[in-house]
Amino acid sequence: MKFTHDFEKLKYFVKLYQTYALAGKIMNAEQCISKIKANHPILSRLTNASVNYLIKNCQILFKMEKEQAYKFGKKVDKAVYILLYGKTKLKLMKKTFGPKMGIGYVMNEESLFARYKHELDRMTSLETLVTTEETAFLRID
Repeated sequence: MKFTHDFEKLKYFVKLYQTYALAGKIMNAEQCISKIKANHPILSRLTNASVNYLIKNCQILFKMEKEQAYKFGKKVDKAVYILLYGKTKLKLMKKTFGPKMGIGYVMNEESLFARYKHELDRMTSLETLVTTEETAFLRID
């Protein structure tokens, strides 16, 4: 299969991984993980064992265009999201700000800065994250 952009490769292999994993085809799924790792700017910097662990033990979230991943004013969850493919934008009070974010961006990282659970319980999202095309995230709890 020929791809014109890295995001097309990532989209293809993430969806193929999901298909193989759900069908119990472990060897095929692991081949997809190595392709995802090779084509992703963050995951390519990790060891094979780390990427295997993350993809097998974290949730892959699929969002359609114009879906919200999280919303302004809502309680921050403890998850961090790595964008696998697609694009998103940040909105505050219906106004878009900052660059469109694509492959390799990390979202909701503010949850990492809560030292104690009670601090995280009081944190709320400072913006709304909206997809601008079909998008997949690796949700790490």
